[in-house]
Amino acid sequence: MGSPEIGSMKWKGLHCCYCASPLREDDLIPEKSLARCSVCKSVFQLESNAGVSSPRERPAVEVPKGISMRRNKSHLEIGRRWFSCSIIPLLIRSIFWNGFMIYWNVITLGSGAWIMSVFGLLPTVVGVSFAYFTMAGFINRTTIRAGGGLLSMKHHPLPSLYIEQEIEKFLKIKDREVQGEVSR
Repeated sequence: MGSPEIGSMKWKGLHCCYCASPLREDDLIPEKSLARCSVCKSVFQLESNAGVSSPRERPAVEVPKGISMRRNKSHLEIGRRWFSCSIIPLLIRSIFWNGFMIYWNVITLGSGAWIMSVFGLLPTVVGVSFAYFTMAGFINRTTIRAGGGLLSMKHHPLPSLYIEQEIEKFLKIKDREVQGEVSR
């Protein structure tokens, strides 16, 4: 079987524009001027001018609500505020929970019932953690910055170590201290 023709041009020696693998004859869809790479499974438009393949253009996508994007010549910065309406019920719960725990601890410690105060220790820690999470929801922002061959992610002003740890686990990156990191 000869090389497929698109228009008046024969296609030989084409490579995938995504992974640079050589295209096989059965990767080509000449009637639609398309190719589908058998290695990386990318689909792209074949151009008959100069016999080069190029990726199909995607329609522009709007920046999602709540996401900010800043670009300059050296970097791209994407930001997202953590606040949403779902934080308001958490604030109400946090106020009631911590209000009760303050009342509990004042009563038990004031009356000398230390053993009762010990039973309230775990709920107090949960309440403080809950308050921290709620505050972070109101004031925190995540900033992702890409440029100069580097990618950084920062949660501020209150630190959030969970996301960093999950990314490190997924990418199998050994955890090490870096400048500006929250001390351990």
